[in-house]
Amino acid sequence: MSQQPPFIPLFCNAQKQFVPLIESGEKRQTIRSRKRPIKVGDLLYLYTGQRTKSCRKIAESICTKTHDFQISKYQVDLYPRAWIDGELICSLHLKELALRDGFKEVEDFIQFFLQSPKAQTESCVTSFSGQIIKWGMLCKL
Repeated sequence: MSQQPPFIPLFCNAQKQFVPLIESGEKRQTIRSRKRPIKVGDLLYLYTGQRTKSCRKIAESICTKTHDFQISKYQVDLYPRAWIDGELICSLHLKELALRDGFKEVEDFIQFFLQSPKAQTESCVTSFSGQIIKWGMLCKL
C-alpha cells in the first residue's frame, strides 16, 4: 500500500490585478474548484502568468485554513446566495469575503465565479462550488 505524500502542492496562478495584494499581504486567500481538496498544512506555490513567457513565482506559503464555498443565482432572482461550510451567509459577509479575496466590488466577485468555466447551470440556476484556501506568511525566494 503506497503512502499519501505529506502535502499536496497547489500551484495558484494569480491574475495580474491580485499580485500587489498578495505581495503586500492584503490578499491571503484564494477560492478554487479542485478535484482534490487542499488541506491545512499543504504547501502553496503562488505564481502569476503561468503557461506564458511572463510566468513569475510570487511566493510560497502554507495553507492555514480551508472552507467549502458555494455561490448560486437563480435566473429569475436578483440576488445570489452564498454558503460557507454549508451555512448561508448574508450580503455583508459576502461583501467581506469579496474584499478579502481582492475584489473592490461584490458584483465583480459574483460575476467572476458565476461566469467561471467551472460554474454550472442547471434548471435556471447557475452555481459555483469550490474551496476557500487561506494561507499564512509568505516565503519569498
